[in-house]
Amino acid sequence: MDLRDLTRFALAGWKWIALCVALGVGLAVAYLGSTPSVYQASAAVVVLANGPQSITEAEQGVNMSAQLANTVATIIDSPAVLESVSTESLSVGELLDMTAAQAPPQTSSIEIVVESTNPEVAASVANGVAASATEIVPEMLGDDGEEGKLPVIIEVIRPATEPGSPFSPNAQGVMVIGTALGLCAGLAIAIGLGAAKPRQRARRVMIRRSRRNTKDTMLR
Repeated sequence: MDLRDLTRFALAGWKWIALCVALGVGLAVAYLGSTPSVYQASAAVVVLANGPQSITEAEQGVNMSAQLANTVATIIDSPAVLESVSTESLSVGELLDMTAAQAPPQTSSIEIVVESTNPEVAASVANGVAASATEIVPEMLGDDGEEGKLPVIIEVIRPATEPGSPFSPNAQGVMVIGTALGLCAGLAIAIGLGAAKPRQRARRVMIRRSRRNTKDTMLR
């Protein structure tokens, strides 16, 4: 069986291919319709040294800020900060599930990412967490410059905006996967049926010959 045979089988079984593709697209549409859309909004904050008095202190402050970023991210993604953002409709536990704070390596910036089925809520929570972090984190680390404390400040460098499209599910990706799976299934059925027909014809011919031979033998 070569490429020409496969092409012939596929063309002969085009109805199976069309049916399977339609079924794949239908399943993809059903999945998108039954799966809640999740929106993602993010705000960015930066950890800064609080009032360096010289270039040396400024350089030390930059290094310290980068080292503290992971610690600050952990504090942001904790009840210590999220409790002030909680409401009657959003508990601290729910905020913990929908919020994540991450610090890219070797930087003092922190990305606050919030996921929600409501785009307005996602943006509002991200901005609320960022604003809360600017007040609570310096107090926890110590922002008054006293000995033994870490003089840092947190500033919002990019507020969150309301997302215009859902982050998940990826409608385009789901449709492509559904179509591709339907196409593969249709081709498999068409080629399988096409390849089976010659064997079925050969079997019928052998059965007819066997019956004819048996009949001739009985007549003799």
